Amino acid sequence: VPVDTKDLVVTLTEQATLLLTIVDATSGEPVRGATATARRISGSERAKQTGFDPKLDVLTGAQAAAAAGVPGDGAGLLFVLRAGTLRTDLVVSAPGYATRGFAMKGVQPPERFARSLKLEREAVLAGRVNDADGRPIVGAKVRLGPPDDQRVTLEVRSTKSDAEGRWRFGELRSGDWSLSAGAEGFLESAPRPLAVKYEQVREELEIELARAAILRGQVFDAAGVPAAGVNVSVVSEEESAKGKSWRATADAEGRFLFSDLLPGSAVVNCWPADPVAVALRAGETTEATLALHRPP
Repeated sequence: VPVDTKDLVVTLTEQATLLLTIVDATSGEPVRGATATARRISGSERAKQTGFDPKLDVLTGAQAAAAAGVPGDGAGLLFVLRAGTLRTDLVVSAPGYATRGFAMKGVQPPERFARSLKLEREAVLAGRVNDADGRPIVGAKVRLGPPDDQRVTLEVRSTKSDAEGRWRFGELRSGDWSLSAGAEGFLESAPRPLAVKYEQVREELEIELARAAILRGQVFDAAGVPAAGVNVSVVSEEESAKGKSWRATADAEGRFLFSDLLPGSAVVNCWPADPVAVALRAGETTEATLALHRPP
């Protein structure tokens, strides 16, 4: 900017909006309590370079009706502000209905695009997380990956098992989901594909977790003093998982802990120290001590 004063005028255009009515796919009646998250896809160079498209304000119910200037109590109404010129991605949900993504066409300011969107009744998946002896695992993290054949990607769902090892996911749409779980002291389960149908209810799904091996130890420097902040890795030597590794950082006293290791032969490493071979057993704790050399 040269040394001087220059006037600058910034002109704001009117916003484009979406006026959406969410209805029951069977009865056509407005769905009360519907909410949504929305993201504007603009196609701008800045958005392409940064991978950022902003989340939008979505008004619901009576607030949506008042802002849009339409009569009625706003049952099932969504009013999306600052809609995208390329498209707007929405994820719509409501109690008792399947959460669903919609890719809405682009709208040019100051246009308003009005449309009805249908929601089907929810499917439900529920069950328990148990150990190999059938005992419930409390506080296990259960994850449900969404179908990947959608234009608008749904988020991975997650919850924790209760005091009886039980978990539940509702508001699911039809499609191929992926179920897995993990807990401290246990190995994470392999993803389990589940084909979900509209309005299906499955409540006795069992997830069995195998006990993990535990490794703890301490790192000392060349003078025999506990070494803080050292990066420690464990590498499996088992044929079925050869090369799989876990990492941790030693605390202020040089101590480290791994609570989710695959049982079997493994090697513990840190630098500069000699590797330590260990035999890990399911449900048991193994100790290891690492001594650092003076680096050349």
